[in-house]
Amino acid sequence: MRTMGSVASVSSDAGWEWRFFVPVPLDEGELPLAGQREDIYFPAGDGLGLKLRNGRAQFLEVKKRLKQSPSGAEQWSKSLHGGCLNADGVLDATCAEQIGIAPEDLASGLPVVRVRKQRRWTELGEEVDCLFMAESDQGMIAERYTSVSVEATDLQDVLRVTRQLRLPENAIMAGYPQIVQRLAERARSAR
Repeated sequence: MRTMGSVASVSSDAGWEWRFFVPVPLDEGELPLAGQREDIYFPAGDGLGLKLRNGRAQFLEVKKRLKQSPSGAEQWSKSLHGGCLNADGVLDATCAEQIGIAPEDLASGLPVVRVRKQRRWTELGEEVDCLFMAESDQGMIAERYTSVSVEATDLQDVLRVTRQLRLPENAIMAGYPQIVQRLAERARSAR
């Protein structure tokens, strides 16, 4: 653990992830997956994930995309940072330096996105039933997806598996940050 002022961080090794999302129709009425894990994401671009895991404000989880392979696999690093939220629950600009981004990138003007997840770990990665939610002036915008990933520390291990897989016709190759970013942009334009 490294401490700078009131900001502390913990980093983990980088890993490769090949992930896709498939849209799932959302029925009218109550939103699904209530009571499941619910992360709060701060949109910051396709290659940077900023979230409060399960909505807990003590640590901001930062996921940075380091590389992309032609096959769609992405190499991500993860780190945890304390002291990143002010008293109003807004990202504090003093945390930007610790994260390694410009302070203005923390103030995107986009709404936060809540993501409910019901995860099932597989031998090769995970399968997730997920619901993305963002507020707009017209109310809640919600989208449901099934996400499948293949994950490993070595790119060749990921590629060995993914070469044998066929993507569903309506699959979106992306990481969570990209899906979060697009939903937040749609919510902002609906204001």
